[in-house]
Amino acid sequence: SILNYQADIDHNRMQSGYALLNVFIWAIPILGFIGTVFGIGQSVGEFSDFIRSTGGSDLNTQMRSALGGVTSGLSVAFSTTFIALVGVVPIMMLASSLRKREEDLLLSVEDYCLEDLLPNLHVRPGDEMLDDTVSEHLEQMAEFSENWRKQVSPVLESVERHSKGFAAQVDGLQPLIQKFSESLFEAKDKMSDPDQVVNVLENPEELKKKDKKDNEPPTENSQPLKQ
Repeated sequence: SILNYQADIDHNRMQSGYALLNVFIWAIPILGFIGTVFGIGQSVGEFSDFIRSTGGSDLNTQMRSALGGVTSGLSVAFSTTFIALVGVVPIMMLASSLRKREEDLLLSVEDYCLEDLLPNLHVRPGDEMLDDTVSEHLEQMAEFSENWRKQVSPVLESVERHSKGFAAQVDGLQPLIQKFSESLFEAKDKMSDPDQVVNVLENPEELKKKDKKDNEPPTENSQPLKQ
């Protein structure tokens, strides 16, 4: 796009350089036609003067002299047009030849830039080196991340296994904690009754037997108290 913009600028500059020459090419024939009109007007004026000054004697001699002036004026008038037209032709040919050469030169420069210059043109020569450096650092970061993942993966797996074991232990402790809580509530109920406290103090063996019986696993014939 930059080259196209520059090519347009060069073309417009070339066209502006021919502005004065185009004015001359246009003005030379116009000057010739102006000379023709001036010569014809001068000849007609001389002939009108002849008509006004014509006398009765020697008419033929006066007619010849007047016609001679008219024809000479017309000759000069048409000669100016002829010279102007003949003179402008080589100027136009020369201008066209020069313009064609300049246009060919601009086209050849544009073709060279598009075909030979742009493919080998580096706006910033350090871009390729920068890309290589960035690629190398990215590869190093990827390799470091992979090694770190391999080292951390066993630790994460071990933590996961220990977490599962800890959860299983907590699940196993829940019945014991529940049973201990029930024992505490039962002991609290017993402590709230003075008769039972005295009975326990007097007969500790019965309390031990009862606790032992409560801690025994249920048999097949035993029925649950609550469904």
